[in-house]
Amino acid sequence: MPADVVKVGDRYDLLRPNFDLPFVTNLPNGSLLWTQTAERVSDAKGWLPESEWAIYLQGKAPKQVVSSEELFAHEPRFGIAIDTSKGTTQEAMLYQVRFVRLKEETALWAEVFGVSLNEKGFLRFGGEGRAATYEKLHQPLPPLSQFNFAGNAKRFKVVLVTPAWFSGGWQPKDGDWSKIFGASVRLIAAAVPRPLQLGGFDVAKGIPKPMRAFIPPGAVYFFEANQPVQFKDTFAFTETPDEVRQQNDNANAWAQIGLGAVLIGVW
Repeated sequence: MPADVVKVGDRYDLLRPNFDLPFVTNLPNGSLLWTQTAERVSDAKGWLPESEWAIYLQGKAPKQVVSSEELFAHEPRFGIAIDTSKGTTQEAMLYQVRFVRLKEETALWAEVFGVSLNEKGFLRFGGEGRAATYEKLHQPLPPLSQFNFAGNAKRFKVVLVTPAWFSGGWQPKDGDWSKIFGASVRLIAAAVPRPLQLGGFDVAKGIPKPMRAFIPPGAVYFFEANQPVQFKDTFAFTETPDEVRQQNDNANAWAQIGLGAVLIGVW
């Protein structure tokens, strides 16, 4: 769910930058996200169908939202650490992990390359390699670029659909967004939920990867430009740490693996 969508009573509304605030603020850009209503406002939760994304990105509030309970369930499981040298359990090393189980009629749709698969079958899937069924679809996934509704607009918003990382936490370290867009833009406001802490394991080195804070999917950034910004199909709203770039010929490696994927709308 985009972070600028809120629940107002029984309907949904959008937070928008407000330049005419009824109070004084010391924010550097002087703009807060705001909705004018006398009703109770709360966070919106759930998932937007594809048809609702088109409405939302044109600056209108969505009307239909699918709850998480309709799509999947969370399953907590307990375990105990194993001493690999002895093959026995370690004392006082209990842990709990949370898994996701998809509901009936819910599936993940993905494109893969360089793999030969039958029309239907079974495969190992997920962190534990559990059995899952798959079915080959011949209709390609629609590119994210088709969800660019900014057109010639000088005011646009960027909505993350995969995590992003920036050297300055929630933005580039020097606040210079031109390195991301290849053009001069001004950040007006942002709706950024709490960060995701992501790490992993470096298989090549046999050590854990450092834990880093990422901007989560659903974060929304509001920008303004003097001229309409042109977005390439390869546009990525993320940076890559210097040490990772050095290992990848100074390329924006995290963009290449899918971080910083966005949808573009107007406000």
